[in-house]
This record gives sequence, structure tokens and C-alpha cells, in this order.
Amino acid sequence: MKKLLLLLLLTGSGFMASAQYYPVKFGFRAGGTYATFSGYSYGGSEAQMKYRPSFFAGATVELLFSESFSIESGLSYVS
Repeated sequence: MKKLLLLLLLTGSGFMASAQYYPVKFGFRAGGTYATFSGYSYGGSEAQMKYRPSFFAGATVELLFSESFSIESGLSYVS
């Protein structure tokens, strides 16, 4: 059976830094959170929950087309 992993960030704190070279804006995010992980099986009643401190870090790139339109993309890692 396939398993589905859900991540719910309950509370967290961190920081974000960015630099802008128009029309591209680069950013970095990092911090800590308290996460809930739940594993579910399709067609079954199996479920697991874990509460633990977790660290996250990520980088973003935003393309600015105008003051009201932009596209943001990024990658994040959660431990």
C-alpha cells in the first residue's frame, strides 16, 4: 500500500533575508518549528503521529514583471 506523508507546521520562528537585482529577487529563509508528521495507508486504518522540534531552511527566486505581478519559486529543507 502507498503511504502518504503529511507535514503540518504548528508554530515556528525564523528569519528571512533577500537581495534584489531588478527584475530578480533572491531570498533565504531559515528557522525552527514544532512539526506534526502523520503517515497514512490507503485502504487501511494505519496512522502515526510524531511531535518534535524541526529545523527548516530554503532559498527563493522571484521574477518581478511589474509592481503587481511576480512569480516566486523556491526549495526548502525540513529536518
